[in-house]
Amino acid sequence: MLDHILGKPSANVRRVQALGTALVTLLVTRRKKAPWGLGWLERRSSLWKTLLGWWTLLYLLRHMDDVLGLHAPEPLREYYSRSFYRATWVFTALDAGFWTAMSVRPKWLRDTLSLVFSAYYLVCTNRAVEKVRKVRALVTIEHLRVSWNKGVENPVLRFVRKLHQPQLGIVRNVMLGESESTERARCVVMFDGSEEEFRACRMVVLDVPGGGFVSMAPESHTEYLAAWAQRTKAIVVSVDYAKAPEYPFPYAIDQCFAVYRELELTNGQCIGLEGTERVRFVLAGDSAGGNIAAGVQFRILESEGLRGPAGIVFVYGCFNVDVRAWMTRNETRVLLGTEARDHLHHASPLAVAKPTRHAGSLDARVRVVSGDQPSAY
Repeated sequence: MLDHILGKPSANVRRVQALGTALVTLLVTRRKKAPWGLGWLERRSSLWKTLLGWWTLLYLLRHMDDVLGLHAPEPLREYYSRSFYRATWVFTALDAGFWTAMSVRPKWLRDTLSLVFSAYYLVCTNRAVEKVRKVRALVTIEHLRVSWNKGVENPVLRFVRKLHQPQLGIVRNVMLGESESTERARCVVMFDGSEEEFRACRMVVLDVPGGGFVSMAPESHTEYLAAWAQRTKAIVVSVDYAKAPEYPFPYAIDQCFAVYRELELTNGQCIGLEGTERVRFVLAGDSAGGNIAAGVQFRILESEGLRGPAGIVFVYGCFNVDVRAWMTRNETRVLLGTEARDHLHHASPLAVAKPTRHAGSLDARVRVVSGDQPSAY
């Protein structure tokens, strides 16, 4: 747990941490009286010293590799900040806790136990990692929805999130986008200003929130949507489109396109804008929402007489889930078997360890080649 609080520290920090813990234990056990909280053990001879010494011994044995400098290399640790590791620790514990309590009924008991289990997993981090690993191996849509919607459905987390998000002058729900093939979608309208400024605004950001196509309403994205409205002074309209698998592809695209079409054809009057000056629209989407936003843009291009948006913003849009979409050509060659694999010299494109100073002392007759050519000795 200390490693996670410190943000996955280096081996030298962990060594100092282990030795410092042993030193503190040594200083405490030299006292004649038990420290605060262990006075009830003082009547039983030196039982508290035995318990504290045994715990410290187990702690040192667990971190003996760090104390002796026998730890395994961690080449990827430097790629991320300590804040990232702290956040990963917290969110892993929250996922494990909420997944553990997801089948509990009624809701108030489930919300309470979710936080209790999350607190347990914050301390028992290995248990949390094991729980998350097992769930991800057989993950279901229900697991995804519980994990991604916990910040909205749990009242405590919802209150904590509300403390950190910007406060806007206007936040309301409207129903937009009815068509022959889709129902109207609930849209959350956000604006940082008065009603007069709202009606006169000429810039609208139509946001399609992400959520793996199966989860997450606009309320799950209020932090950055409110920040957009506050910084750009534009109206942000976030669509709560219908989710799969209840509404399969391309229902979400059709629904979001219907919303855009109504906004464009009414020049924003459907959400309360006034005036004859043309409203400029910006289409935005994150993750799966970026995919849907791209589909909406294609529908706009295919439609006659419908003006396109002034801009499109994709935030880590999910356009290709193939493994080759996030790997370089050299890295995919290793997977496809078309690249030399000189692992003895750490020359593999995927090797993270740098060549050691003893690499040149290997037998010069060893030569690794690719393709169907035989190995030469």
